Amino acid sequence: MSIFRKPEVTVLKEADNLTTQIKELEELEKQAEGDLKDEISKTINVLKRGNNGEDEIMFQLNYCNMDMFVIRDLYVECDGLSAQIDYYVLTPKLDFIIECKNLYGNITINNKGDFIRIYDVNGKRVTEGIESPITQNERHMTVLKRKRMEGAGKIRTAGINKTFENYTKPLVVLANKKTVINDRYAPKDIKNKVIRADNLVATIKKMCTESKLTENSRKVMLQDAEYVLSFHSENRTDYVAKFREEIKKQNEPQDYGLCPWCCNDLVKRRNKATGEVFIGCSNFPKCRYIRKITKKGE
Repeated sequence: MSIFRKPEVTVLKEADNLTTQIKELEELEKQAEGDLKDEISKTINVLKRGNNGEDEIMFQLNYCNMDMFVIRDLYVECDGLSAQIDYYVLTPKLDFIIECKNLYGNITINNKGDFIRIYDVNGKRVTEGIESPITQNERHMTVLKRKRMEGAGKIRTAGINKTFENYTKPLVVLANKKTVINDRYAPKDIKNKVIRADNLVATIKKMCTESKLTENSRKVMLQDAEYVLSFHSENRTDYVAKFREEIKKQNEPQDYGLCPWCCNDLVKRRNKATGEVFIGCSNFPKCRYIRKITKKGE
């Protein structure tokens, strides 16, 4: 009888459930008007894209065939700083802080380490600089390191300060399978930290193989994973509550003045055919005075 134990991926914390929030936002989008409607729509797209990107990373990790503990959506605060970590992954040798980016278009990293996104809009090529996800991950590393040292004695603090970067490695993972990474001229230390999701498992295994650290047992891994998970505090932005309040304000009765044609009250109206919102006379259809709503207000 074989005593061989199959490697296991254990998820200690799943993603905060965005499905319900997205559905509620889609209902609020139907009630909103103008710029607020556009803002809700953009928020929905961002949440969907981010969630889909993180799902792709989890899909890859599930097929790694190695012992691993996974913490998803870890929010940590320390010394006035905060870090929203997409994935914290513990393996027998190394821990990984993973920043997920699900971007449209291709990414170029120049010799200065700048990130440039290139994509097409209506047949026109757009080139724009984006915030370096490497810098984001460095901030995450700083917060987590400080959190580990919080309340520790001098000896333990010195040990963490000396070894943290040896066993904790940052990775930026691009989740869009169509994204091409042009890192030909990127600095080596950056090039090795930016990969596509389909290369994530191979990268983790390679880094673990090259590491000279001693492997931890699954028991020790679990203890450390639970310790890191204890750092987590809830901080998910409640977009539903935010936009519900803004829609409430938008729908409150307002004084739009009197109609300049017939002196009856002006009210907010909607074109049933186009959905366009405008200010019109309350004496419609006898009076057909209308006024467009400006972007800054009525």
